[in-house]
Amino acid sequence: MKLPSGGFYPRISRPSAAEKLEVPGYLPLHSQHQNAVADACIQMGVMTERMKSSLRVVHPSVDNFNSYGLEFREILISAATEFESQCKAIQKANNYRFPKRPSIKDYCKLNKAMKLSEYAVQFNSYPKIGKITPFSDWRVDTNNPLGWYQSYNLTKHDRENELQEATLKNAITALAACYVILFAQYGFSIQNQFNYESNLQIELSETPVWTIDEAYFIDLYSEPQSKRHEIDFIF
Repeated sequence: MKLPSGGFYPRISRPSAAEKLEVPGYLPLHSQHQNAVADACIQMGVMTERMKSSLRVVHPSVDNFNSYGLEFREILISAATEFESQCKAIQKANNYRFPKRPSIKDYCKLNKAMKLSEYAVQFNSYPKIGKITPFSDWRVDTNNPLGWYQSYNLTKHDRENELQEATLKNAITALAACYVILFAQYGFSIQNQFNYESNLQIELSETPVWTIDEAYFIDLYSEPQSKRHEIDFIF
């Protein structure tokens, strides 16, 4: 749906047509969410510090992706629940009507609005890990389960029998999912604060392709904020 001039979706970053569709774009009036941004960046900092500590014991490489343990379980659970929290916040901001018990069947609808499946992340401090695509399972069909998210649910509810699901691969993919959801939500406006809190040298290696009709028609530098207005995304 093509948005009118000055219109944007709450807590959904899009490129500006005036900025040559530069990705991941910007969230107009992002200063309204400065407390949420600060809390999210602090949470990411806590999780990334924990991951850095773990990777001093288990070498960060594809060969060790199946290594599992209690520390990776804690990181996986923390990252997956943060992902859930961010999804709920975005959808609530757009007046999405949740069922009594929200689930991944609700969160997957964000892919239509944010093109999450087109993002890839790389950890520059750990080049042997390679490219991480936390939402690639949704590229063809958003009904497809996310492997790391399934593992999170298994090990969260049955540690004794499902600890093997708490692998390095699943933990680091869940962390990458949080990174993507933050940038797809706030765009470039979160960059400096995130880098300060996390200090893990994570960056987007692949980003979505947006058309002019999908972009925000907002001049971020000259258009007054009074002309910017929120429009709910219809999931």
